[in-house]
Amino acid sequence: MGRKAKISTNKDDRADQRRRTERLKKVASNSNKLQKTPPAKLQKEAKQAYRDLYPILNESGFIVQADLHTVILLCMQIQIYKQAYENITEHGIETEIWESKQDSSGKIIGKDFKGFKANPAVRMLSDATSKVQSLSDDLGLAPGARARLLETVEKNTDDESIDDMLNKDSDF
Repeated sequence: MGRKAKISTNKDDRADQRRRTERLKKVASNSNKLQKTPPAKLQKEAKQAYRDLYPILNESGFIVQADLHTVILLCMQIQIYKQAYENITEHGIETEIWESKQDSSGKIIGKDFKGFKANPAVRMLSDATSKVQSLSDDLGLAPGARARLLETVEKNTDDESIDDMLNKDSDF
């Protein structure tokens, strides 16, 4: 697998990188802009993530309304990431396992320490981190993703324009 293509408008970068970036912006400028308000189905932290991301995504000029579902997924994963981190901060990465000892009447007479188990939030944090990175990459928040998106646009040889494909009516 080759190096990810770079998106840049910096005059010091290569001309092909600048041309690729400008073509992507031109295609996106003909599409419906991403909605400014967070979708109602998002919860509090995910809505805040949307509000934080919107100016960045809008300013990039690459993200349009057709990308809304990917943006929603990113915001949801950011919320899961934050909740998992808060759980780990509060409860640690491991929890103790204790076994209760009972007498014949069922009364607890003591507890034996059995060891530790991993806090499930650690795995949730790891999964959410991977998904946030992947979705960020898909949305062009990482330079390589923007370049790959342009390559996809350039390979489209159909008569139907990208704008027509993104904005046509669908059965969804």
